Amino acid sequence: MAQSHLNKAEQTSLSNCISRSENLSREHAQTQSHNSQDFGIQKNPNQPNAKKRNTQKLLSAAIAMLLLTVVATSGVITTNSNKSEDPKIDFAPEYNAGYDAGFANGKNAGIQEGFANRTQLEHQPGYIEGNFSGYAQGLTSGYLKGLIDGAGTGYTIRDPSYQEMLDFLAQDKTDESQYDVNDYNCYDFTRDVCNNASAAGIRIGDVYIEFPDSAHALICFNTTDRGLAFVEPQNDQIVTLEIGQPYFDRTLFKTPEYDDTVVSIGIIW
Repeated sequence: MAQSHLNKAEQTSLSNCISRSENLSREHAQTQSHNSQDFGIQKNPNQPNAKKRNTQKLLSAAIAMLLLTVVATSGVITTNSNKSEDPKIDFAPEYNAGYDAGFANGKNAGIQEGFANRTQLEHQPGYIEGNFSGYAQGLTSGYLKGLIDGAGTGYTIRDPSYQEMLDFLAQDKTDESQYDVNDYNCYDFTRDVCNNASAAGIRIGDVYIEFPDSAHALICFNTTDRGLAFVEPQNDQIVTLEIGQPYFDRTLFKTPEYDDTVVSIGIIW
């Protein structure tokens, strides 16, 4: 059952009704008094006034009826007022679901955008630094390689490997020259091979050996993998030099008319 409450307007209406009831009661009492005088009725002061009590009872009944009417009306108004209000619906689950979905999407979008921006910001400095470092390292390595190979440095020589020595001798054509004791002898062969090796960037030694009654000229290379190698420039043969031993290999050459025993060895680089 709806609880009844009297608002200000209802209180005013109730007050007005009570006032009207009191006025009606007074008018009724005056009318009864006039009627009594008109008919010559004398009131006995010691006797209870039955009409006055009846009037009070009627007034009380009227007030009671009025109160019941107001209360009932107020209950109906209150009930109808409650019915007219929109029912309260709990939107908490839908709100929470929407909030979670929005938060997740926003978070992912923010992470992706932040990562992209950070990547872009870091990529350019990283690229520049890496390019600079790679250029510097490559320049150093290339310079050292070029220095070793003699590329673009003008006149730079180095010791060859044993195979590089053989490759050079194979392409050098000095051994094809004709020997002449007066015009083109062992010293001329040695000079031309040394000039060709230096032009190719290969370090070569001018070897001078002495025999008991004569001397001879040849070449040598200080190879990087097999050490010192002596070469006869007139035929590109690898020879062995040892003091006290003959120069020409008796298995390949006949014994010369002069003593070819090696007495001393000198090298000019």
